[in-house]
Amino acid sequence: MKKYNFKNLFIVTYGRTGSTLLMSILNTLPNVLIRGENYNFCAGFFNSYKALIGTKKLRDQTATNFPFYGADAVNDEQYLLDIRSLIKNQIVPFSMADNISMWGFKEIRWVQNFQIENKSNYIDYLNFFEKLFPEAGFIVLTRQLELVAKSKWWAKMPRKKVQSSLSCFDSVIEEWSKDKKNIFKIDYSKMIDFNSNSLFDLLAWLGANTSEEQVFNINKVRSIKTPF
Repeated sequence: MKKYNFKNLFIVTYGRTGSTLLMSILNTLPNVLIRGENYNFCAGFFNSYKALIGTKKLRDQTATNFPFYGADAVNDEQYLLDIRSLIKNQIVPFSMADNISMWGFKEIRWVQNFQIENKSNYIDYLNFFEKLFPEAGFIVLTRQLELVAKSKWWAKMPRKKVQSSLSCFDSVIEEWSKDKKNIFKIDYSKMIDFNSNSLFDLLAWLGANTSEEQVFNINKVRSIKTPF
């Protein structure tokens, strides 16, 4: 079975960047399973993890009449193991598990509502995901602001709000990704450009093979672009 540089792979982006196309390209790779969006269902785990950590801070008070009795029994590392297993069971069917060496999903809702005042919370969430999946790679997918602003629901929003939202995303990503080697950034324009090496640089970063047959399969998928 093909081995990659990461056991998990997550696409971090916003809507109308070509993330479905990227997902399709990645799924041409052997022993890879990248699922689609899931309404950011992992955000709930982040909130519950923060609650557990807050409870754990009270572990020194162990009396049975203490309101947080049992705080000393909180095992946050076990919790991470438990939810990691739960997430995998939702993404990778048991019948496929033995044939998958790298799995993950794409999501456009990592930074919900794009409010700059919540920047630290967004970064904490992404850091939590790295802690939850310590052997994961993250692909940050972006697209030119002018094109996003004209696409689908973005086109119905005030231009200033679109610009503010995407600027918030960029600010979060810039701070979170600084000096990290498990993050690869790519723009939609480079992904679909047959004259650019960016997509194959991404595949090399993953540890994927680029045989003649594999290149053919990738370019076949890449040539079917969704209208924006």
